[in-house]
Amino acid sequence: MAESSHIVTLKRGTTAINGVQSIGGLGVKAEMADITSLADTVRKRLPVLMDSGELDVEIDYDPDDATQAPFISAVQASPQTAVTYNVILSGTATETWAFSAYVSDFQAAPKKGEKLSATVKLSVDGAYTVTHA
Repeated sequence: MAESSHIVTLKRGTTAINGVQSIGGLGVKAEMADITSLADTVRKRLPVLMDSGELDVEIDYDPDDATQAPFISAVQASPQTAVTYNVILSGTATETWAFSAYVSDFQAAPKKGEKLSATVKLSVDGAYTVTHA
């Protein structure tokens, strides 16, 4: 049964990121190769490459927040270094998705009369390590 109350935390290394409103794209996809031969009567597939994809992180952006500032400097860095992140899903139990990622996009969305928000795209490098506690 799904929990009605849970806490989601995003950390860069050991530092929690302030103002996180949502995290989209947490998951894994298997790229499939078509291995159907002319003699087959049904399509056959083979998983060939796992893709951890990209996460879209929506934040309440604060230009003075030291936990958010590294997103902009990372996307501008050349060469960029992958950083370790953790998405921690807490409820009755805790599940942690640990991964390395590059910041591939940072888009602030200033709107008159509204809070300043931004979307950060994290491109996952390699596989997730998922642990349960």
